[in-house]
Amino acid sequence: MLHGEAPLDFHRIQANVAPTMKHELLQPLPYHLQMMAYFQNRHRAVWESFDAAQKSTSRRADIELQLLKSAYRLSPGDHPVLHAAVAKARETLGVEQPIAIYQAHRGHADNASMSYTEEQGHLKFEGEILSYIAGEELESLIGHEIGHYKLWSIHQGGHLTSARILDAMAGERDVHSSLIESQRLHRLYTEIYCDRAGALVCGRPEPMVSVLIKLGAGEVKVTAEHYIAQAEEIFQKSAEERSQGSSHPEQFVRARAVARWCRAGGSDEVDGLVTDMIEGRKPLPDLDALARDRLTGWTRSVLNRLALLTGAPAGSEWDRHWQRFQPLETERVGETELSLTEVQAGLRTQSESVLDYFVYLLLDFATIDPERREAVRRCREVAGELGLTQRFAELVSRNVPALAA
Repeated sequence: MLHGEAPLDFHRIQANVAPTMKHELLQPLPYHLQMMAYFQNRHRAVWESFDAAQKSTSRRADIELQLLKSAYRLSPGDHPVLHAAVAKARETLGVEQPIAIYQAHRGHADNASMSYTEEQGHLKFEGEILSYIAGEELESLIGHEIGHYKLWSIHQGGHLTSARILDAMAGERDVHSSLIESQRLHRLYTEIYCDRAGALVCGRPEPMVSVLIKLGAGEVKVTAEHYIAQAEEIFQKSAEERSQGSSHPEQFVRARAVARWCRAGGSDEVDGLVTDMIEGRKPLPDLDALARDRLTGWTRSVLNRLALLTGAPAGSEWDRHWQRFQPLETERVGETELSLTEVQAGLRTQSESVLDYFVYLLLDFATIDPERREAVRRCREVAGELGLTQRFAELVSRNVPALAA
């Protein structure tokens, strides 16, 4: 338990949350919605191509054939408990399509996965997982996997289309690192969403947390409340922790995220907390595509403000340099024009390297034309509007001492 914090009453949480936990409460995380809008608006032709491909009949037939070849289909008559758990999860999560169940042939690590087609989901268990996951833990695990199906089926399959575009781009040889990071973040947020689905099925977080521990540590006696407290302790001791996972967040991140979400009654109040745990304050080289897009919009807002204050004549060296930062395709500008107050608010959550980027950007314009001393004064003024006065002065003194005079 955290020092000075009252212990969580999980029985009270269950009583308060369970009656209201319906599938309407399970919404995509902000990152899912932003990534979908990014591709729809910035890369419309790519979006439409992938969207059509995932709905093709040939792709559905291929998925089903591969499952029939690699796994044994579990019938309702032979496995009534499994099918009852699937039925409960479908009803709780509002999934109308049927879900077929398979057990993979030998040679796989313990796992569960979902394959998607518009008409039907395909839930596959691998390894020995069904030998030690049962009861509410099994219901949560199945709820998690059907959560994948839920996410992929809403918004006309848009979140699945986003995932497939990111997977394809990340596989290219010369792909920009920001797209690889976007693929990683999209996967991590998807797991957070599905953990919420698993908790919804049971109306409380403990079974889902127990499954997470057992999938990581094997068949072990688990007290979920203890691990949730352990996860909170981690962030008490290291507040800047963020996930390093490539496809799944660490178990302590997931346990804290799903427990906090259930504690909030299934609301989106914890989405900011989740963003901090998944992304944190990322340095400039680690920005994903959305953050780079946002940074582009902020950059143009800052430079447009600077140009307005400076009033450099058209065709001057300063103006020619400013023109290099203007978009060639105006319909693909990262952000609508923002005030510097709005940019400053956004910068409060950024890393030091992102803040330094804006300082060096202003220094660049302060020194591009030695004859324009007015530009130096205006750059200082804009740095002040961004809340970067002290850092601007430090970097001026360190890099361009002549300007500090």
